[in-house]
Amino acid sequence: MKIGDFNFVPGDRPAPGTPIPIGSVQAVPVPIAPVQVSPWTGSAFMLTLICAVMLFPITFITRAAAQGNSLQYSSYVTPFPERGTYRVLILGDSIGEGLSNGLTKAFQNDRSLQLINRARWGKGFSRRKHIGRAREFEPLLAAIKPDIVLISVGAKDAIAPILEGNKKHRFGSDRWKQIYTRRLDNILRRLKKQKTAIYWIGLPIMRDPVFNENMNTLNELFREKAHLNNIKFIDTWNGFVDQYGNFSPYGPDLDGRVLRLRDKDGIRFTGSGYRKLAHYVEREIRRDLIAARSERNVPLAGDASEQREINQKKSISKQAKIPGAKNGGSQSGATRKGASRATSSATAFGEVIASDRASGLTLLSSITRTNDPSLSGGRHTLPLTLRPYYRVLVKGETLASKPGRSDDFSANKIN
Repeated sequence: MKIGDFNFVPGDRPAPGTPIPIGSVQAVPVPIAPVQVSPWTGSAFMLTLICAVMLFPITFITRAAAQGNSLQYSSYVTPFPERGTYRVLILGDSIGEGLSNGLTKAFQNDRSLQLINRARWGKGFSRRKHIGRAREFEPLLAAIKPDIVLISVGAKDAIAPILEGNKKHRFGSDRWKQIYTRRLDNILRRLKKQKTAIYWIGLPIMRDPVFNENMNTLNELFREKAHLNNIKFIDTWNGFVDQYGNFSPYGPDLDGRVLRLRDKDGIRFTGSGYRKLAHYVEREIRRDLIAARSERNVPLAGDASEQREINQKKSISKQAKIPGAKNGGSQSGATRKGASRATSSATAFGEVIASDRASGLTLLSSITRTNDPSLSGGRHTLPLTLRPYYRVLVKGETLASKPGRSDDFSANKIN
């Protein structure tokens, strides 16, 4: 066989280093020595591969920790607070102080929260000694290590200029906004670095028109920062207006009684007003705590057989606490499997029903007063267990239809 100008006889092997011209390109054949494969080579490769697979998750977690990332969870509040108690840090001005008092009453029976009040009169972000100063704020975070932070500021910021050297920047000016937003960004960055759940409480309506317009400006700024930083903004404006949307010093408290809610200065609140203000914050925190506890219980739930055993023990323990259960006495529906024990409390927003399920869960539901005939005039004319919504939603009963209504399928209606 002839390749180019080189005669190649089949079966012959050219000498090592002999050039073989192929067209205009010369290729030099390289002898290939036989490879000796050790019987341990395959085992060593498999052992190396197994070690790499086992060490990959450890390397990934180490890198994530080095980057400041912790275990991820979907709930807004961490499901795993230190020692099982959520440390709630309250920052703010005089309104924040009153909010702290209202929250203390709201969570007085909840031992899973520890409220730490650091709100002080006149505090804010416009003064030199503002809330987010590093020399004060960093040691505070290191000492408290909060899981939840509530921020309520703005009452003084709306009237106080920002000092920069010898210059004063009035409220709302371009330079004022630059400095103010930079201070907001600094404190939010520090809090988010510690994976803290942040709730920014919006400012309420004010009596003075000019001051009220400044409140609107600050609320828009706070709402924008909350949206950009993925934190929760709690709007409280409409909770303290009259039927026309104007400022009103009076209004319904949590029990539906019309009382004075705002102080004489048209800025701060009375005791009942602070309790109502705290209600908006309490509602958001409780929702997030329920979600966090649900997520915490999922990995530790166990398989179906373990859950049946746990739930059975819980059910027996609950029945043992009911008077007359051991004597075989007649019991209410709370002793039946899967039944619930419901308690209620009336508020200005309706009837709140808390049902303790046999599985250990607590279900919360709210019923408004508007269409409930048993709550007309704000008085309870029927016991809780006889009210229509309780019979349908809690007990699961079917109410009798009214004659002539669309759900009336009696024989007399069909011709």
